[in-house]
Amino acid sequence: IKYLFIFFNLLMGWWLIAGMQAATKGMEATSGAEHAGAAIGTGLGAIMIVGIWVFGDIILGLFVLFTRPK
Repeated sequence: IKYLFIFFNLLMGWWLIAGMQAATKGMEATSGAEHAGAAIGTGLGAIMIVGIWVFGDIILGLFVLFTRPK
């Protein structure tokens, strides 16, 4: 369970960084309205990823806590 917790955190960190890089790629060639829409969409995506990350960490953290060796 502990290794699953560590893997989950690494995966979510990579997902957040990769998602932000992919969302901001090519933003220089957009107009004002497209730039604003992309920024809003990127922000919503980041909020979703962070929400999943927090929720998953709470659940996996409780599993790690309750399955510790005595």
